[in-house]
Amino acid sequence: MKKLALVICLTLSGQMLFAQQISVKVHGGTDSVVRISYPVEGFHYTYWDNGKSEKYDGSTALTFENTLKSPGFLFLVNNGKPVKVFAEPEKDLEIDISYSGKSRVVKVKGANAEGIELLNAGVRPFYQGLAYEYLKKDSVLVNLNRAISADLRKAIVPYDSLLKLKKISSGFYRAVERDIRCCYASVNAAVVFLDYNRLFLNVKHPLFKKTFPAEFEAGWPDVYKQFPLSDQSAALAEDFYFYAKDYMVWYKLLYLEKKAGIYKAPANDDENLRRNYEGFTRLFDGKVREFLLARLIFDGASEMRYQKELVILYGRLQRHIPIVNLRFF
Repeated sequence: MKKLALVICLTLSGQMLFAQQISVKVHGGTDSVVRISYPVEGFHYTYWDNGKSEKYDGSTALTFENTLKSPGFLFLVNNGKPVKVFAEPEKDLEIDISYSGKSRVVKVKGANAEGIELLNAGVRPFYQGLAYEYLKKDSVLVNLNRAISADLRKAIVPYDSLLKLKKISSGFYRAVERDIRCCYASVNAAVVFLDYNRLFLNVKHPLFKKTFPAEFEAGWPDVYKQFPLSDQSAALAEDFYFYAKDYMVWYKLLYLEKKAGIYKAPANDDENLRRNYEGFTRLFDGKVREFLLARLIFDGASEMRYQKELVILYGRLQRHIPIVNLRFF
């Protein structure tokens, strides 16, 4: 009886172990190291010091433990390029990454495989680049909003089809839809502040203009109603940091303060960094604020200008908010 119990126990343990693995193979890459970056309380950004690296010898697959307690994203990084993976607790995934010249193909076996492959097919332009493209085509805000909304819809449609065919889970769909909506909300906001920025260009610059259109000025507050700024689940979106920072820097700390006649330009980079830190502290709270402050410090450190203010602010963050350590490069 004891032997039978032991066999059952070992069998179940083996099944659980197998079911919680993420296996990775890489073909044609020049980087022999694969890093997995796990989310911290749902935030799935690669700067958290919450992952591990393994050397790949090109033969047997690497295996990483699937430690997720709830469905969410994690990153696999190789050749400096992240593969975004949606994983579910106690489900295995097989990820095959192939390089050919500058192109990369990601093949997946397991839950949400077709959705993960679609997610990693091609490279999505940076949101400010997308905003510039819209501004090249039109200068009327209502037309810009309509075009951006139409493209947002197009971006979601392929995932609608996969959900209808039951090839992705509802959890995967919600996470991807959230990311897409945040991306296009960031684009919508960028369209406005990039036009506003033209007021501050050199008068000889071809994009300089003297006035900010009334429709842009009136419509700017409404931009931030499209995607919530204070909801923690919304803050899990991939582009949320940029969306929130643009709101703080361009709308709150520049536009509104200039309009009120109280704006004072930062004297140097340290003062600007401190101003942004205090802006996030004042405008956000809870886990959203924690995430934004940590990302602000990480991005500043990544620029490698070795500002003393970063050390001071990191100390403030550690004293007042219990956070996971950041991984500085």
